[in-house]
Amino acid sequence: MQDLQHQLEQARQTFGRFLRNWRKSNGWVITTPQDWAKACPDVIPPGFRVSSGQWANLENAQIKQAQPSTFLQLALLNQALANKKRGVIRDELLRERVNAGEPIRKADGSPWGPEDWFACYIGNLQGPEALWPKEQEPDQSEQTAQLRTLFTTLVGQHQLRPITALVQLLSLEKELGTEQQMAIEGALLQEEVLGASDLAIAEQLLRRWQQSLTTRIAATSKRRR
Repeated sequence: MQDLQHQLEQARQTFGRFLRNWRKSNGWVITTPQDWAKACPDVIPPGFRVSSGQWANLENAQIKQAQPSTFLQLALLNQALANKKRGVIRDELLRERVNAGEPIRKADGSPWGPEDWFACYIGNLQGPEALWPKEQEPDQSEQTAQLRTLFTTLVGQHQLRPITALVQLLSLEKELGTEQQMAIEGALLQEEVLGASDLAIAEQLLRRWQQSLTTRIAATSKRRR
C-alpha cells in the first residue's frame, strides 16, 4: 500500500509539472483558463470552469484525490482549443493568449478526453514528449515557495498589505515586462510556480526590497533620536 501511495504521489507531481509546461507553452498565466471561462460561458459553462486556485493546486500536486469533475473540466477546455472554439473575448491580451493555446492530442490527432487526463494523473499515460517533464528538471516549485515565504514574512514584519508590498517590490525594476510582472505576482500572491529565469529575477528583487525596508527602518530610527 505504501508503494502504491508513493507511486501516486510521484504521478501527481509529474502531472503537475506537465500541466505547468502545457500552460507555459501556450503563453498562459495561471488565471487564463478561468478568465477565458468567465468571458465565454457559452464555450466553457460555469460548472466546467477550472479556477486559478484549482489549477495552482494541480500544478503543485496539492490535490491528493482530484474529483472526476476536474478531468471533465480539463477535457472541455482541451476540446474547446481543438475545435478552435474561442468565443467572443473583448480583452485584447486574453484573446491573444487564448488564440495561442494548443490542445493536448492523442497519436491519431484527436484531443485528450477526461479518461486521458485521469490516466495521466495516476501515471498510466504520458503526455506529448515536448511537454513531458524531464527527470533532471530542478524543483522550481520548492524554490518559488521559499521566495513566497520570505515575501510573506517581510509583509508581516513591516505590517504591509500584500498588494502594497508587491507594488513596492516591482517598482524596484523599471525594465520588467508585463509577463514577468504577472508571473512574479502570481508566484507571490497566488501560489504560481516561477520558471528558472523569473526565479532569479524574483529573488534579486526580494533581496533588494528587503534591503530597502531595512534601510528605511534605520533612517526612521535615526530621525527619531
